[in-house]
Amino acid sequence: MTHEEEAQFSYRLFTAYRNDRQEWLEKRIKDAEFAMGQQWTDEESVDLKQHGQVDYVWNRIKPMLNYYDSLLTSRIPEAQLIPAGDSDKGLVPFISHILKYILYISYWPLQFKRVMKSTTHKGLGWLWAYPDPFSSAGMGDLKVGYVNIQDVFVPKDASGIFFDDAEALILSRIIPLVDAQRLYPSVRTPLERMAFSGRDDSEYEATLVGESEMGALGGPVRTETTGPQQASGVPEFKNVRILHRFTKERRKIWKVMNQWTGEILGERETELPEDELSPDEMVAPFFETRIRIVTSAGPQVYIGEEILPIEHWPLIPFVYEDTENPYPISAVTLLAGQQKLLNKFCSLILLNVQLSSALRWLIQEGSVNMADWQKNAALPGALLTYKQGYEKPQVVQISPVSGAMFAIAEDIKREISYESAAMPFHQGSSEKIPPTYSQSLMLREESVQRMGGLIQMVDMSIQRLYEVLLGLIPRVYNRYRLLSIIDFESGQPTTIEINNPQMDQETGKILEILNDVTKFRARVMIRTGSSIEPSRIAYMNLFAQLSQQFPVFAKYMIKFMDFPGAKELARELDENAQLRQMVEAYGKNLEQMQEMLQSLEIEVRDRDRKVEIHKMRATLAPAIADYKAFLQTQQAIQKVKPKTTEETV
Repeated sequence: MTHEEEAQFSYRLFTAYRNDRQEWLEKRIKDAEFAMGQQWTDEESVDLKQHGQVDYVWNRIKPMLNYYDSLLTSRIPEAQLIPAGDSDKGLVPFISHILKYILYISYWPLQFKRVMKSTTHKGLGWLWAYPDPFSSAGMGDLKVGYVNIQDVFVPKDASGIFFDDAEALILSRIIPLVDAQRLYPSVRTPLERMAFSGRDDSEYEATLVGESEMGALGGPVRTETTGPQQASGVPEFKNVRILHRFTKERRKIWKVMNQWTGEILGERETELPEDELSPDEMVAPFFETRIRIVTSAGPQVYIGEEILPIEHWPLIPFVYEDTENPYPISAVTLLAGQQKLLNKFCSLILLNVQLSSALRWLIQEGSVNMADWQKNAALPGALLTYKQGYEKPQVVQISPVSGAMFAIAEDIKREISYESAAMPFHQGSSEKIPPTYSQSLMLREESVQRMGGLIQMVDMSIQRLYEVLLGLIPRVYNRYRLLSIIDFESGQPTTIEINNPQMDQETGKILEILNDVTKFRARVMIRTGSSIEPSRIAYMNLFAQLSQQFPVFAKYMIKFMDFPGAKELARELDENAQLRQMVEAYGKNLEQMQEMLQSLEIEVRDRDRKVEIHKMRATLAPAIADYKAFLQTQQAIQKVKPKTTEETV
């Protein structure tokens, strides 16, 4: 297709997708307005006032949605990188730092709160991972931004996870003409022809059929605009609709591999000559999916296109209730019926209270002076008169509200809490607080478990976002960079260097590149429930009990506290604990050395005793030998001596 045909094709897809989802979008916008308190239509409000009722709203949905949003966004997601090969293991800390850097410069907490609010209130939210070429003084950065559901268009037959089976995605942005000309200076003049006032560009439809034909049919005919126009002295600023069409293409990629281990060392779109390969390397062709982006303005102006080195859409959907189509439903849709019924009960109860608090009289016509009665009937102690011969005025008694109505209203509140898995005390209410803390923890755990499906879908969307970022990092961060962030949780600044070239001082050639993230290959896994805040109080109580027997757990208890300086105190305790461990280790080593010295002393004493004994034996040996000889002589004499007479007898 020619450039003009590319622009017209994008605009045709945009108009087709927009018409298909118009009814769904109107319902989702009404859901968001319903959650914000606009729960009566204009016709219903007029009808209520005609019957003396008020259009009161007892909003039980908004606190529940706030609980959802705060629970899902209470923590920064935790990702685990799995390197593809041994050479990628050393780069894991640097890639993790880059991912944190991207979230940091994108103001992640605000972006994530917006997308979660859109998901719970409207059923669908979008995040966009995109390169910002103007960031960091022109160095360029990856960023993550929230996109309104009104700006993303998906074909109606897309039913896959993350809409992977969609033929195309359309991202529409209405931006000021001056900004568009600054972003795309090569089409500065054609952009002026596509400019329009306000946010309505319906006049573009004429260009698809032909301005002459539309004029003949009575349709709108566009007139050229050259910039801001003067109308009654007020400048008229122009806008331009920028369309980004995302499609998937199969491309042949040549990958350099280690022929012994199969590890991928690099890739390129053209074949690498064999003389540039080392003996251990080989090159092989692969067919992979790549994302093609065609950018245009209106239905006629082609701006440009590019190929992203990723296989997934850079637009990541967050779905509340999956309907296997691009039109999910929100939490408001599931609870709107109970909420409307609760509002009607409240309106009836308030009407009864109003009627009971203001006296209503049944008066025979002509029996009283109506002006005096209207003035004094409600005054305490007023003297009211009526004419003789007429019936006495009577007070109309209003029946009190049946207790069943209050019971039904309570049942409706409980039903809303049950279906939403958000108890009133989870939302900060003092109503029906469990008597024990363990029971409240059990109910909170049950609530989180019932939200398990939503939590897993959020985690999978975040995992898809990280996969897209990992694919774009080697392309955007391909030069020497010094990246500094302040950690969201610890508050500590950290800095890393990536793609740091090491030069030969004599020749000036690059010997190697340290921390070369352009060659990193990995998969990412998101821990389930990684965005859910832990039970801080439960952990704190657990560590408090453990610290009574094991003081080392005191630092963990303080980490879960919120008072100012808690993290610094925990860090000091950690350092003191490390010093204490070193002292204890030195003490144990000293005790071991003392035991060794004592054993050596014993061995020395034993050796000295043995030496003394040996010397004494050497000294006594002659005397012992003489004594043994004397004993032997005496024994021989006794054997040869003659027996006496007495011995004979």
